[in-house]
Amino acid sequence: MRLWHHRIGHIGPRIIDLIGQKGFVNGLNLKASNDYDYVCTGCAHRKSYQKPMSGTSETKYSKIELVVMNLTGPISVPTWDGYVYALVVVEVSCQYPVGHLLKSKEKAGGAVKDVIAILEHQSGLKVKRLRSDNSSEFINSTINKFCQHNGIIHETTLPYLP
Repeated sequence: MRLWHHRIGHIGPRIIDLIGQKGFVNGLNLKASNDYDYVCTGCAHRKSYQKPMSGTSETKYSKIELVVMNLTGPISVPTWDGYVYALVVVEVSCQYPVGHLLKSKEKAGGAVKDVIAILEHQSGLKVKRLRSDNSSEFINSTINKFCQHNGIIHETTLPYLP
């Protein structure tokens, strides 16, 4: 089912089953069931394309001065690769979003470091401030050491606030 899902353009299992029933493809006798009702990583990336913040801020920031991040999940249906969390990082001056799928909350610290490195490499500038909620995945020794080592000010809001 996964192979046909990828080859036919990421369509759902019920449509693949219908294609087999109608005889459009020879030898396709798969049955759609709950066993195949998973979201693949490619579908998760495509379905998450939406700006995380609506409107524009009145406060003007220079490029890569402020980066905002949040972790969402666990999602009710994991991807085929087992990802259940999504880290969303937004560079505020141009509202450039970066998404990163994670298998557990514990991987958030390493993913933040990777995303910040990518943003700094692409812009040629250094991140000055990092803003997150006050949850445990961002308030830990990994993030603290990373921010201290790179001269980044880590600002926090209340937990569960954007």
